[in-house]
Amino acid sequence: MVMNVEFSPNGRLLVGGFQVGNHFVHKIWDISMGENLVDLINSDSGLIFSPDSSLAVSAAGGQIFLFSTEAMTYLASYGFSDPYMDPSPRGFSLGNDILAIEDRYTIRFLVPDSGKALLNLTDECEVKFSPNGSLLVTWCYQGDLKLWGIMP
Repeated sequence: MVMNVEFSPNGRLLVGGFQVGNHFVHKIWDISMGENLVDLINSDSGLIFSPDSSLAVSAAGGQIFLFSTEAMTYLASYGFSDPYMDPSPRGFSLGNDILAIEDRYTIRFLVPDSGKALLNLTDECEVKFSPNGSLLVTWCYQGDLKLWGIMP
């Protein structure tokens, strides 16, 4: 069963998320080559691309996995001290220097390659960075949209 489909911002990669029995598999294809680069098995979330398409992130088993999209090579992974944390990547800042994840109605901002915590916004479920990187918007299902300015 197809669960999601996503193009990288530069259009080079296509990710398809599939449910196979009790497992989730995300297949990543290089569109220009027409070949399957890698399968991410048992990932809990889809693949989120950085704005320049150089990085991708996924979550599985309470951990974050960071990849270079050049050949979908693994760069780093990290977990969290809270055993109940269920992180779900939401997006990268324009410069790829901040990763936003959601966990139990909290948006957490991290350094992508180390997982170092930068800031938490409680009572928020979703976040999007603006294309020019100067704003972000957060919201939760029953709440209001909130606009935030980003200081350089």
